[in-house]
Amino acid sequence: MLYASCCLLLWAFAPAFGDMGDGTLSQISVRFEATYSNLADLADLRLPLRVEGRESFSQGALSGGVKYVIIRKGRPVVRREGDSVAMDVPLYFTATFSGGSMGLPISANADGELLATVVAKPRVLPDWRISTNPQVRISWRKPPAINLMGLRVSFQPVADRVIREWVDQRKGRIDVVLNDRLALKRRAQELWNQVSKPLSIGEGDILWLVMNPERFWATPLEVNGAGVFMSAGMDARMRVVGGAFPGRPVVRPLPDLVSGGGDGSFRVILPVTIHYAFINSLIARNWTPRDIALPDGGRARLERFGMTGRGDRFVLGAELIGTDGKGSPINSVVNFLGRPFYDMSTKTVSVEDLGVEISAGGEALSFLNDAVVPSLREVLKFPIGDQLDQLQKGLAKALSGLSYGGAKLDFRPSSFGVIGVRADSQGIRADVQAQGVLTVSIR
Repeated sequence: MLYASCCLLLWAFAPAFGDMGDGTLSQISVRFEATYSNLADLADLRLPLRVEGRESFSQGALSGGVKYVIIRKGRPVVRREGDSVAMDVPLYFTATFSGGSMGLPISANADGELLATVVAKPRVLPDWRISTNPQVRISWRKPPAINLMGLRVSFQPVADRVIREWVDQRKGRIDVVLNDRLALKRRAQELWNQVSKPLSIGEGDILWLVMNPERFWATPLEVNGAGVFMSAGMDARMRVVGGAFPGRPVVRPLPDLVSGGGDGSFRVILPVTIHYAFINSLIARNWTPRDIALPDGGRARLERFGMTGRGDRFVLGAELIGTDGKGSPINSVVNFLGRPFYDMSTKTVSVEDLGVEISAGGEALSFLNDAVVPSLREVLKFPIGDQLDQLQKGLAKALSGLSYGGAKLDFRPSSFGVIGVRADSQGIRADVQAQGVLTVSIR
């Protein structure tokens, strides 16, 4: 198993439930890790245990052919060498010479031991392939040589040439094997397709996490004492919508990989919006019309409430219906201005700075601040603890259940809560922030 420890960075200042806009650009950042032990396992699996062949040979008057056998003596060792990755492969070399010198037939055997080191500096190309461009270095511990007719005959040049040619001929194959194992493009395509589908993050009143991916990016591969690392990510527009399944979006073709970077942390901010239509229906159910004593002795009631947005405030309008002190009918519109407020201890959205809008001639209505506003504050309280719990559990379940290309995601939140509330054109919006760690294991 190749294990990749990853973190996710999600910046999502998205539209509210029910708003089907594209959402604000978010960034998903994943840090992949391949330890030297992982790479050694891969090399041990793919490198041949035995290579054999024939080569022509001449040294002075001696000429003929050499049958050689190269045997891998043990497990490769993968390590760091500067900003590159080095793989040491211990080898055993045997040579059987058949030929002659000055008309005399000669045959001889020789063996030797060497360490072949393959040095590579892997990089990820825009088309998702990994290129290694390996170079080979040979260090003999026991050169393959014999004494023949008073001469020292070395078969080391044959072994050096054979090993270098073998690596050169298989440079492309090394990349093919590595790319086949990692399958970056296939995994990216499957992730691209997967995140393009709405993810259910709730039960009952269904919530959907909708992501529209735009591009993939990656940093250059980093080589350090622990292994090879690469940060990669995806830019996407995120939003949360409520209600029926929002439908499958048109999936864009997988783009080329571009250069980029992320900070390796996880943070997601999602909006929970209490729509004005819901607030208006809540007031209609919970507000009990009551007689209000007017300063001139008349009586009136507030009816037909309706809330809308104005900048960072909301406007709560109502009709004041009744008779004044002289018995004449009253039918006027009263506006209350306020700002939403979140009480962390009770997980409740309420209002502050609620008061009558004082405009031209509005001073006469200021008495409503004492007569009505305290009761309105009690009506305008919205406990959202259950919704927050549902969103937290749904988000963790959706992310932890996501898998693609043999990779499985596991999300562990470290904090979850409301970081701010405000009024906007849609309703009273609470920004919910989740922080945590997302790990990805690749098999």
